[in-house]
Amino acid sequence: MRNIVVNAVFKPLIFWALAVLSVESLAAEIKYEFSGNLSDSLLQSTITSYIAVMDPEDPGGGSYENMTTASPQFASEDGVDFVNLAWDHYLRLPTFAEQGLNASNTFQVDVRFRINEDNPHKYIDSNNPDVWRNILGTNEGQRNAMGFTIYSEKNDGESRLSMFVGDGSGREGYMYAIADSIQENHWYDLTLIFKLYGDNPSIDIVFNGAPSRLTLTESDRVDNEKLNAFFSGGKYSEHHSSGLSDSPAGLFIGGFPYGDPINQGMSLSIDKFEIQTVKAGQDSAKLNQILESATNDVSTTLIQEFFQTFSDDWGPIEVNAKNYLIQYFENKGAIFPTGELKLSVADFSPATVLAYYLQQWIFDNLYTAANLSKTADLPIFPDAAVYPGPVSENAPRITKGIIINGNYQTDPGYMLNGQETVLRPTGLYVPAGEIITISNPGNLSLKDWKVRIGISFFDLEGGYAVYNRFPRIGNSFVIQGQGQETQIANPFGGGLYIEIPDGSSLGEVMLNVQGAVEMPTYALAGHTGLNQSVSKFLADVD
Repeated sequence: MRNIVVNAVFKPLIFWALAVLSVESLAAEIKYEFSGNLSDSLLQSTITSYIAVMDPEDPGGGSYENMTTASPQFASEDGVDFVNLAWDHYLRLPTFAEQGLNASNTFQVDVRFRINEDNPHKYIDSNNPDVWRNILGTNEGQRNAMGFTIYSEKNDGESRLSMFVGDGSGREGYMYAIADSIQENHWYDLTLIFKLYGDNPSIDIVFNGAPSRLTLTESDRVDNEKLNAFFSGGKYSEHHSSGLSDSPAGLFIGGFPYGDPINQGMSLSIDKFEIQTVKAGQDSAKLNQILESATNDVSTTLIQEFFQTFSDDWGPIEVNAKNYLIQYFENKGAIFPTGELKLSVADFSPATVLAYYLQQWIFDNLYTAANLSKTADLPIFPDAAVYPGPVSENAPRITKGIIINGNYQTDPGYMLNGQETVLRPTGLYVPAGEIITISNPGNLSLKDWKVRIGISFFDLEGGYAVYNRFPRIGNSFVIQGQGQETQIANPFGGGLYIEIPDGSSLGEVMLNVQGAVEMPTYALAGHTGLNQSVSKFLADVD
């Protein structure tokens, strides 16, 4: 894996301007087709090409003062016109200020690229044979640097496409796996849809038609206000090298004015690049048209258009979206049918991609406290029967009082991951898609207590590009205040757990649960509220 060093000091690079093109004005949309030279009539701004040269005054780097400077290599192959950037060539695009970009609106970046092995001469570390290439971004390629970077890394003959997102403050930032098994000399399409505003800022990622989402909600990783300001005509900090200090921020393709060139051993070809502000609101008529046509046949182009047009407004498309899923479930069934074979969304048919996207979106956005009422008529997800598993329609839905151990105090001298809360099992199961009601008859103040459905809370999209289940299947709900009921549900179903925070000292707490299914359980003496009879456990299993 690529070695990531926080707050590292990088070798400065001299960068030489190779070609500059100016036009009269900028527009809301900037598009580069690279159809043979930098005077492409579709260019609407200034584009600059650079070659990275090691600083001869750096004792750790050789002198490249005599390296020939030349314009990027334009080529045409199999009807595709593109610009080819050697391992040490990169492009600087117009600044965000010049583009008039405002991150309080949704904006979209599209790039079509391919990679190939290149020869970075002596800039290869024999002790670390990984090879990578920055594809697109705003920084040198560090997890906690300001903005983002898309990069390809080759390790043991396999290349992976990943993304860093950070705010430059020293916070950890995000590392996100986009795709595995990136092939050389193969064209790939990547779309990034930035939604950096509101309570749930995110970046939607569409790679070769496969959708995923990075949610930027962890404040210890990224300060979204800083990120928003940076993309809205912001500047690089005063600490940046190579002429970037306090300069307007912008995008770079293929590299950056400074960084570590070691192992940047891939050439990069760019067929096209586009950045645009997405029109506010959504064209629901167009979305419904796509959903209606998709029940018969659907193309990758239409799916891509759906992702670009949908702005999370569920109401206007609800009927057609449900009809599409019902028909897909009847014809295809579960998307991950075995629970063992790992699949890549990029390999799905367009129809399956749309069904996958809709189900994950429904889980993320509708199975929440605010929107649970919108799930009443949704079809049951077939994947729920694969994992976590099916529940018989004949299994009794019971009302039961459960006793929870409400004491949890950690030892300040002993640290464990995730010790901020503890899970208390209830011995109950939530059937897929069914609403369960939890009440607090003692009217206790259960501050920061939550109800969890399912034990699998790890988001697979964060670190994997192939899955054997949907990436997110576990959800939680805050237990409502005194005298209020809490309603919960999950389209995949799962075991029911009560999550209590460190510092809780309420003793035994009684909760009433209505609508759940009792699971066969057995607990040793001392586990309050759980079955301690072997004979009952065996009878329940039978």
